[in-house]
Amino acid sequence: METLPDKGLAHWPVRLRGTGLLARVPKQCQMELAALDNLRYQSACFRRAAASGHVPMLEGVVNPSGLLPRGALLVEEILGTTACEPGHLEPIVRALAAIHALPLLLSQDRAPLLNEPDPLAGLTALIEHVQNRVNDCLSMRCIERMLADFHEVQDLLATTAG
Repeated sequence: METLPDKGLAHWPVRLRGTGLLARVPKQCQMELAALDNLRYQSACFRRAAASGHVPMLEGVVNPSGLLPRGALLVEEILGTTACEPGHLEPIVRALAAIHALPLLLSQDRAPLLNEPDPLAGLTALIEHVQNRVNDCLSMRCIERMLADFHEVQDLLATTAG
């Protein structure tokens, strides 16, 4: 196992060497979902977007446990570089267009994904909620808690890799 550079608020990426998989280990949930509900939500996102042909395939879910309190998703590893150059914009646009061109499911079939009656108001509320979470996470106590969680994950990886 190999921990990859930590670049975000949502999860730690861990390469499972020799498998072609990454473990996405949640740090927290911006939507305030319980650990298993968060995994179900993220799993549904991957499954729904898979038909676009532009997202990593979801290969498995590791349920929350004492060793991984927030569980993990196992997804196909996509080799390449982080999008950071103007030439990367066109493939990003194609991928987003393919995802947004997917047929919309009937309202009763959309769970567990959000299904706002007023999508713009729902998006605005979600952005405000995430902004508040980010602001909260800037507090030293939250940073210390996230670092402690990260060290637990590193210790687990070291134990299972040996």
